[in-house]
Amino acid sequence: MPVPILGIAQDWECPAKHCTRRARTLKPGAPAPSHQCPQMRGLVVPFVHKGTRAEMRAVERQDYIGAELVQTDGNGRPVMAVETVRDDGQDVAVYAPAATSVGIAQPPQRDRAASSRGFALNPTIRIVENGAR
Repeated sequence: MPVPILGIAQDWECPAKHCTRRARTLKPGAPAPSHQCPQMRGLVVPFVHKGTRAEMRAVERQDYIGAELVQTDGNGRPVMAVETVRDDGQDVAVYAPAATSVGIAQPPQRDRAASSRGFALNPTIRIVENGAR
């Protein structure tokens, strides 16, 4: 009978030291769980292993925003990433802008009578024969 592998329970904590979490991971390289951190003005940031010395920094967007939907912090400032700097390296959580759509364009209506006669070379032009309407 197969036995399910539940994974290893790991303890995680926020680098701002305000909350902890215990989570099971199924793979050794699985991404760290994340949370909405009040110390980082409401940004979603990843946890680090418990006992790891780390510091988080919000990286503000430096480029033109225009009409893009970007991630903002609690103060309304646009943020493009959060860096988690540890003694043995750093991780970056990137907030990509979201795509928007104004509306979906519909193709032009074809003239069914003209297309059945083979005259629908350009569907935006209606071909009218003499005497037919």
